[in-house]
Amino acid sequence: MWMKLTIRKGRDGWRWNMRPLSGGRIIGASTQGYARQDQARHNCFTVTGFQIGLVTGGQAEIHVDTDTRDRDWL
Repeated sequence: MWMKLTIRKGRDGWRWNMRPLSGGRIIGASTQGYARQDQARHNCFTVTGFQIGLVTGGQAEIHVDTDTRDRDWL
């Protein structure tokens, strides 16, 4: 399952959310939270609150979307 990780600037700071690209929901996991922007490198963020699971064969499946409409920091 590929995941889409989105980071957006909100009224109360940077926020992240994650969802499956194929639709549906993630059961029993945190799917949103706060992100902290690196002061020296403005395109780097620290995101906490979730774990990336491994699939058969030991490969992590995650896809970071780079749609600039959602990210004015690129």
